[in-house]
Amino acid sequence: MVLLLSFLLLGILVGAFPGTPQRFYNFSTKILNIGLFGLLFFMGVRLGTYPNILKQVKIIGSVAFLFACFTLVGSVVVVWIIEKILSRNSRKAANK
Repeated sequence: MVLLLSFLLLGILVGAFPGTPQRFYNFSTKILNIGLFGLLFFMGVRLGTYPNILKQVKIIGSVAFLFACFTLVGSVVVVWIIEKILSRNSRKAANK
């Protein structure tokens, strides 16, 4: 875990450095895409090894859909609450 956080911190420091050349960012985008596609591929391989995966696709799809819906609704509600709090505070500050 410490190793992962160390690399994340190192990446943040390199990204925040103003002298980082543009070609470094272009290269890192390509590496990120390759890593993402590799991750998706190996997740698919892993899922393919499960013997009953085709029978469970309907259940998995339903759960994924519900999870996405609840995530969306929860995000909208939290943003709405934060917006109400911030607008109320800005009105109080304007009235002073």
